[in-house]
Amino acid sequence: MQEEYGSIDISDSVIKEIAIRSALEYYGKSSKIVKKIKKSIEVERTPDDKIVISFRTDAPYGVPILSFVSGLIERIKKDVEMMTSYAVDSVNITIEDVYEKEEKERAEEGEYLE
Repeated sequence: MQEEYGSIDISDSVIKEIAIRSALEYYGKSSKIVKKIKKSIEVERTPDDKIVISFRTDAPYGVPILSFVSGLIERIKKDVEMMTSYAVDSVNITIEDVYEKEEKERAEEGEYLE
């Protein structure tokens, strides 16, 4: 990014950290999911200096996967663009598995426990 008196460059590791924290806020407190994202996240830059973020993760069982992932993509895109002023070209997510919410999480959300 060229500024009036110099240039500013934001490293890929900062972009990764923003994306990871956005995902953590979206998922809630799930360290297993965050570990999976941290291991697989990649940041690329297009020739026109746009950002492409890719990673693998899991989705909660019983939730429409497409709407869940669409919300996650939108959250990450919005946060990265707001904090860096870089345009995000795409956020590519591969869902590898589904998981059951823990009983404690369900109770906190007011879901019925048997």
